Amino acid sequence: MKVEDVMTKDVISVQEDMSVLRVADLMMESEISGVPVVDSEKKIIGAVIEDDLIVGGAHIHLPTYMSLLERLRISEKTGEGIRAHVEHIENLNAKDIMRSGFETVSKKDDIQKVIEIFANGTTPSVFVVGDDKRIEGVVSKTDIIKLFAENR
Repeated sequence: MKVEDVMTKDVISVQEDMSVLRVADLMMESEISGVPVVDSEKKIIGAVIEDDLIVGGAHIHLPTYMSLLERLRISEKTGEGIRAHVEHIENLNAKDIMRSGFETVSKKDDIQKVIEIFANGTTPSVFVVGDDKRIEGVVSKTDIIKLFAENR
């Protein structure tokens, strides 16, 4: 079976200058665990996955963290360090937290290649790109589970 037989063709992607907060909102709204980051020519240059939305070593999910801070309504009494940290997060873009150097596949590759990538790494999805590096699709772990369920 080929990747194109399993992949989702309508891929949600983000531009490299999209704010991290908007990326997090988009991922939560769309219920996806990762998005490719594309340049102005729609070529993949990186990816943001859920793990990238963790704040430092505190292991706090960025949208949750920002929501808590919003509820607390940071006041003038709040320490400079906290205000500076919040401002820093608010000014981050996708390019600031994206990862690169990850494996992609072609739609003509055997689906076994995707399964091997999942088995050897921690990525929740594998992006499908054409020869021109433009995004053509995505295969998630859920897609593979569905494939196994359908073929038993």
